Amino acid sequence: MKIEINGRINTCDFISETPACFSARLTARLGIRPNCLPDGTYAPIQCHAETEYCWCVTPQGRPLPDTTVRHKKPRCLRAGSRSAASTRSGQRRRSPTRKQRRQYVSNRHRNTCDRTEKSKFNANLIENFKIEYRRTNISADDDKNVERVLSWKFLMLDQNADGYLDKTEYKELRRLAKKAVRPKKCARTFARTCDLNRDLKLSKQEWGACLANDFTRK
Repeated sequence: MKIEINGRINTCDFISETPACFSARLTARLGIRPNCLPDGTYAPIQCHAETEYCWCVTPQGRPLPDTTVRHKKPRCLRAGSRSAASTRSGQRRRSPTRKQRRQYVSNRHRNTCDRTEKSKFNANLIENFKIEYRRTNISADDDKNVERVLSWKFLMLDQNADGYLDKTEYKELRRLAKKAVRPKKCARTFARTCDLNRDLKLSKQEWGACLANDFTRK
């Protein structure tokens, strides 16, 4: 029960009858009060408002090792009364095998377009542009100027003539590149790697810098 003495509330008797988490909230200062579940046990995730650290705890409030993160909330698994040790044991059982790790690394490498492959992709893509350019221009010698060919192709794709290629304007180019230009994996990341300022559209400068950087020096 609560007893008022000289204007202050004595909560000792009250705390002894209260679940641990609720009791901790009564005595803790603002900012470090624990989060409690309706039944009085500790919520799986606890956070420190001042430092912005969060961590996982057991229903009794004991912190679980290797779960502390900052500026975000950890993923806390709590299944019944399973202990932290058994949880970690379960995580070990689910760890990938050596074969799975090798396969993951192999797949990751296979899906990554490195600098050498990007250079090959650019050369093959520009060669396709040159073929198109020769079909639509009388002077075949002009296709030797890579910057001129790239500028022509940019203007062809820029349907609304605003000086930028949005996703709808370069969508068809990406589809054709995936089908006809090698290495194919570079076609998947083409727009993303060229979009230097991540505004989901390509300026003429980004277009030229992305495609012509291997050729303008020649």
